[in-house]
Amino acid sequence: GGVGFEESSMVQNLLIYPNPAQEELNVSFEISENSDFDVKLINSLGQILFNDEVKYHHGKYKKSISLLNFPTGVYYIQIQTQSGIINKKIIIQ
Repeated sequence: GGVGFEESSMVQNLLIYPNPAQEELNVSFEISENSDFDVKLINSLGQILFNDEVKYHHGKYKKSISLLNFPTGVYYIQIQTQSGIINKKIIIQ
């Protein structure tokens, strides 16, 4: 069962910055227990532009995603864990 747009209980201290973003987007959070999770950047058409599949991770996660050559518009960061999915809207300008 997913939790939709609610915060996943496993993911804490989620930061996605800057937003709006231009050349780079930083995603950081902490995972409260050992878990597999995916971090994806998805455009408004639902196409996955970036996917980081992380296996059996616990603690701090931080990733810098290059946005060079991405068109401006609305995108989503999707974090999928065993306890649900978090979707965060971001703007690339």
